Amino acid sequence: NATISSCANTTFSPPRDDTYLIDFYANDTLNNVNTTRIRFQTSTTSPAITLNSPTDITYSNSNNVRFNFTAVDSNGLSVCDIWGNWTGSFVKNTSLISPPNNTLNSTLLSIPRDGEYSWRVGCNDTTATSGFSLSNFTFITDTFFPTTTINSIATTQGSQTIQFNATQNDTYIQVNLQISDLILN
Repeated sequence: NATISSCANTTFSPPRDDTYLIDFYANDTLNNVNTTRIRFQTSTTSPAITLNSPTDITYSNSNNVRFNFTAVDSNGLSVCDIWGNWTGSFVKNTSLISPPNNTLNSTLLSIPRDGEYSWRVGCNDTTATSGFSLSNFTFITDTFFPTTTINSIATTQGSQTIQFNATQNDTYIQVNLQISDLILN
């Protein structure tokens, strides 16, 4: 208990994260009395967030990407935001209000164009303590089917060397060369 003279602002530090009640009693010189009760929570632990998918360095052949994460907080969750850079800047792209605590949360977002992007999640608990996932994850959307054109093939007489020149139209492509024996009778 404490007496606050002249209604001065007062600061105190609760001993632990918990729910507290404060009762304010006031009386004036004419013995008029008023009582007010305030309930509040303290929390020094931010939400713990796990990014489930897309996992780091994931390729997707669709611009509709499902984001899954799990957030845990002893006070419950107020809001979780999915952040990413697929709009040109790293910004909040969508919010989930009161998502379930310690449960897989999922939302489907449309990514406007193919490219390599980063994402992360930030959450606030019910006491407004915030936290972010420990790292960003990267995913790549690639909706174009690759084409490869062989422009020229050259062989060297008396040698087993074959040279060829090819072009392709895709940023995220791996070209594999397979040579098969052709036997003519």
